[in-house]
Amino acid sequence: MPFGYAEEKDFDLAKEQREDRVRYVLYGVGALLLVIGFLMNEQDRVWLPILDAFGLTTLCYGYAFYAHERQHVRKLWLWKAVLATIPLHLMFLAGLVWWDWRFPHLAHMGFVFAFVLLAACAVETALMKLIIDRVRPKPRSGPESVT
Repeated sequence: MPFGYAEEKDFDLAKEQREDRVRYVLYGVGALLLVIGFLMNEQDRVWLPILDAFGLTTLCYGYAFYAHERQHVRKLWLWKAVLATIPLHLMFLAGLVWWDWRFPHLAHMGFVFAFVLLAACAVETALMKLIIDRVRPKPRSGPESVT
């Protein structure tokens, strides 16, 4: 018990550092969207859905695959999982762009959009994790011994 705290069984420092890097991207994309939202005029806001799509793609795939599954990057099942998540991601992108075009007065407010982007990312990442777990090969168990 170092420093009076119990150690976590499944603690992985490398994974924690990758999650931190994804968070840095989140902060950077969020700051970029806020600055661009303040500096753009109405004609330039046509490009905002492209930035939204970039932010959602970076966050979802970065968190689900880069932070948590990087050690399996050379395995076929991971690439099958990536392919299986593409239709889900396209659906979320279409919903995000629709929301941006349907409610432009809300979509161009930095804090409202950041909340919508984070909510969409949280839901999509949870669904991606279900797909990844479904595609992930099950560990083989050896012959059980009877005692």
